[in-house]
Amino acid sequence: MFKRQVTGQHGTLSQAIEQAHSKRQAEFWAGRYAASLALEQLGAIHQPLLLNRQPDGRADFPRFTIGSISHSQALAVALAAWYPQIQRIGIDLQQLMPLSRAERLMTRIMQPQEFRLGARLNHDPAQWLTWIFSAKEALFKMLYPDVLKIMPFNAASVIAYHAGIITMQLQCNWGKWPVATEFRLHLVALNQAVMVYGLIDSPILSVGNNRLS
Repeated sequence: MFKRQVTGQHGTLSQAIEQAHSKRQAEFWAGRYAASLALEQLGAIHQPLLLNRQPDGRADFPRFTIGSISHSQALAVALAAWYPQIQRIGIDLQQLMPLSRAERLMTRIMQPQEFRLGARLNHDPAQWLTWIFSAKEALFKMLYPDVLKIMPFNAASVIAYHAGIITMQLQCNWGKWPVATEFRLHLVALNQAVMVYGLIDSPILSVGNNRLS
């Protein structure tokens, strides 16, 4: 129901995804709608719903703003802030993995120190893996403009978690960010899902969310 309101400099984005599965299309439009809500709450939206795309496929937020979008099954979220007050921003949303899937992915996503941290905190293994995965995805989105490539999961590690704050440390250089640089991201546990977001600089931000019916 959002498609008629959405335009961009390359034509309607519905043309770019019209061959996609209906579920993928629904997630796409829900994410764009969540972004529009975040921009509206920020006081920065005076244009049609859809954002233009950058050459690498990222949403192109309006001038003087910065943002990030994520969706997972029936949920979509977006984060928006003023730029350059906020230099980098990233958000990720994940449904909690079932144990069978988590067991298959653990060694691909987590490093030994992350296994040990989860055990020390006495977290459910599937929940802990989902949190780790979401934190890395949020960090990758946040720092992507500085590396312009997809980094492997072992390029960053979760080294601490306490009261909704997850601390991550780079295990190699990420563009201008040297190895061992640490970032604190915010983790929000939802019903059968988790949301992790991070930003660099002052906290002038707005969060939008949308649930698919």
